[in-house]
Amino acid sequence: MDAVTHILIGGIAAQLPGSSPSSSHQTSTTNIAREVSWRSRAIIGAGAAIFPDIDYLLFWINPLDFLAYWHRAETHSLVLAPLWALLISFSITKLTSISNFRLVFIISLIAILSHSLADSLTIFGTRWFAPFSDIQISWDLLFVIDPYFTLSIILSGTFLYFWRAKKFQKLALLFPFSYLLFVFSVKYQLTSQVDAQLAITKTKKVSVALLPQPFSPLFWQALTKDKDYISQAYIKLSDDSIASAVTSILEIENYGLSFTQTSKLDWRKKANLDNFERVKAETFFAWNQPKFKAFHDFSHYPVFLEQTESTKEVCFWFSDLRYHWPGITPSFRYAMCRDFNSHWYVKRLKYFSSASSKV
Repeated sequence: MDAVTHILIGGIAAQLPGSSPSSSHQTSTTNIAREVSWRSRAIIGAGAAIFPDIDYLLFWINPLDFLAYWHRAETHSLVLAPLWALLISFSITKLTSISNFRLVFIISLIAILSHSLADSLTIFGTRWFAPFSDIQISWDLLFVIDPYFTLSIILSGTFLYFWRAKKFQKLALLFPFSYLLFVFSVKYQLTSQVDAQLAITKTKKVSVALLPQPFSPLFWQALTKDKDYISQAYIKLSDDSIASAVTSILEIENYGLSFTQTSKLDWRKKANLDNFERVKAETFFAWNQPKFKAFHDFSHYPVFLEQTESTKEVCFWFSDLRYHWPGITPSFRYAMCRDFNSHWYVKRLKYFSSASSKV
C-alpha cells in the first residue's frame, strides 16, 4: 500500500479509541493533560502507521534480499506490533507534553496493525508471524496504489471530523469496507467466469490466480501455472472510462484495450523455468545459479525476459508476472550475469528504467 494511504488510515484510526477514564480525585489540570486532541491523535496515528516501512532502509544493503526476505517482515509482524507500539509510545510521552501513555499505546498499536492489514490487501504479501514464521498473507484485492480505496479513507476521515459523537464514529468504517466488498464481488464474479470458460474449452483443471491491476477495480490479471507453462491473460468485468482517461493522460497507450471479457480470453504462455525441456540450456543454467536463490524465493510466476550481451558480460534477465501490467515497464527485473572469466553475479534494472547495477 502506498505511503499516503497508510498515513491517512493511521490518522483516522487514531480517532476511534476513547481516552482513559479519569478518577474522581484527579485535578482538572491532570485531566487536561491526559486528553489528546484530534490533531495530536492524527499525528501520532499517522507516524505510527508509516513506521513499519522503516524496513526500506534495508533496501540499500541488498535490494534482492530486501524483496525476498526483509520487506514486510519483522516491522510488519502482528506478533511484534505491541513491541513497536511500546517503543513509539515511550518516545512520544518522554519527548512531548502528552502524558496519557495508555491512549498513545493503543493509538500506536492500532495504527501499526492497520499498516500490516492494509499491506495484506495487496499482492506482495505480509509476514504476520515474523520472526517465527515466513508465511505470507496476501488477499490480492487491491493494487499497491488504489485511488478509489484512498478516496474511501478520505471520506471516512471527513465523516469523523464533522461527526464527533463517539457512538456513531465507527460508521466511518463503512466507506472502506464497502469498497473492499465491491472489489471482492468483482473478483468473485471474474473468477467464476474464468473457471466456466476454462470448462467450456475443456482446459485441464488448473488453479487460477486473479491479481488486481492499476487504475481500475474492474481490471484484473489471470495467471495459471503447470509443469510446462505459466499462462497469463488480462481480463475485465466491464470498461472503465475513468481508467481510460487517466492512462491517456499518463501516455500509456491502449491500456484499456489490453483487457478482454472472459468470453474472449487471450492466454499468453511462458515456459515454466523449472522445466529444463521447455527452457534453453544456458537460460536454465543461469536460472539455477545458487546466487539467484533470493529471486527464486521472491517470485511466484517467474519468467525469462531476454538475454543481453556486451564486451564484458552476458546477462539472463528474469521477472515475475505478478508485476507485469499492460504498457508499463515491469518493476522487478533481475539478471544472472556471467563475465568472460565465468564469474557469476546478480544485476538489477532500476525501477521503470533501463539503467542497471550490480546487487
